[in-house]
Amino acid sequence: MTALICGDMKTNGTLSYQTLTAPGVNEYGEPIPAQSEWSAPVACLIKTNTDNRKGVYEDGEFRQASFTVLLESQELPDFGRIRLTRHSESLGEYRIMTREPFPNFGRIQIMV
Repeated sequence: MTALICGDMKTNGTLSYQTLTAPGVNEYGEPIPAQSEWSAPVACLIKTNTDNRKGVYEDGEFRQASFTVLLESQELPDFGRIRLTRHSESLGEYRIMTREPFPNFGRIQIMV
């Protein structure tokens, strides 16, 4: 499988980040809880650090994985979770471990 080129960066997948709407109050004064939404997909380069699909529990299986994600620098809100897709395969949802900008290279690196 080949990587696509986005700008001058090769990409092989997309990420969507989870945002939360602010809680509020409806017209009757009742509280409205915060809602989570997923952003539109953003092109990125995904590198697998570890991927162990051998986890089993009573009701099914689970996956332990970590990835390094590189994307073009852009204005992004603060977010804590991302959803990764590579070559039409869903890699899952992950909590952000680190998010580091590289302004000299015009990139952002995310570790999950």
